[in-house]
Amino acid sequence: MSNNKSVWGWWFAMAEDDGRVLLPRGDGREVRAGEVLSVPGPTVLCKRGLHASERAIDALAYAPGVIVCRVRLSGDIKREDDKIVGLEREVLWMADAGVALRLFACDCADAALSAERAAGREPDSRLWEAVRVARLYAIGQASEEERSAAGSAAESAQNKMLEERLSALDNSPRSN
Repeated sequence: MSNNKSVWGWWFAMAEDDGRVLLPRGDGREVRAGEVLSVPGPTVLCKRGLHASERAIDALAYAPGVIVCRVRLSGDIKREDDKIVGLEREVLWMADAGVALRLFACDCADAALSAERAAGREPDSRLWEAVRVARLYAIGQASEEERSAAGSAAESAQNKMLEERLSALDNSPRSN
């Protein structure tokens, strides 16, 4: 579907070492809030045009970095399930979403652990601890060493769970 109306969306980018945000794929133009960038048409999803997603969660799937941009696309708009493309993209605002994304990941982990608990499967305490430490790390209240240790413990817990589930598949006859 194609139209020429403007569409609001989300677009993630990666900051360079010097803090600048550049258009990817060799374009190299700098992206700034309040500015409009354009490309020649026609648009082709995933090949030609300036992309975004109408839902932030969809944009996150394509995120090369933690710089979030609220954008408005216009000109030869085409849509697919989780992305849109246009000839012009205006960056309405942009921000470093690193902390927000870490906290969102913690929220997702909490929800998954709570769902396991609700289903009668109590998650290993090391998993809860890893989420707690990750939250503290996101807001600068835990060290890299604490985050790493909690992550290693959680990985051990995950491995134990996986091996238990895989071992339950073993129905081979045993000989004594």
